[in-house]
Amino acid sequence: YDETMSECWLNGDLNYDGSIDVLDVVMLVDAILSDIYLDAGDLNGDSSANIIDVVMLVNIILNWLICENSII
Repeated sequence: YDETMSECWLNGDLNYDGSIDVLDVVMLVDAILSDIYLDAGDLNGDSSANIIDVVMLVNIILNWLICENSII
């Protein structure tokens, strides 16, 4: 727990800006390639950040864009 951060955060919001976007994907890929574990990047809860979490994060973004723009 980090007292400087809000108690409420979005899983997948790696830069804690309150939204999930391409910057979070870049941060997650960079963390994976640097062998750094980021709790907010472990989207499937398996205690490991890997390509599965990247795919899940991209799907969250794409699904949000589809719903937001009504492209169904």
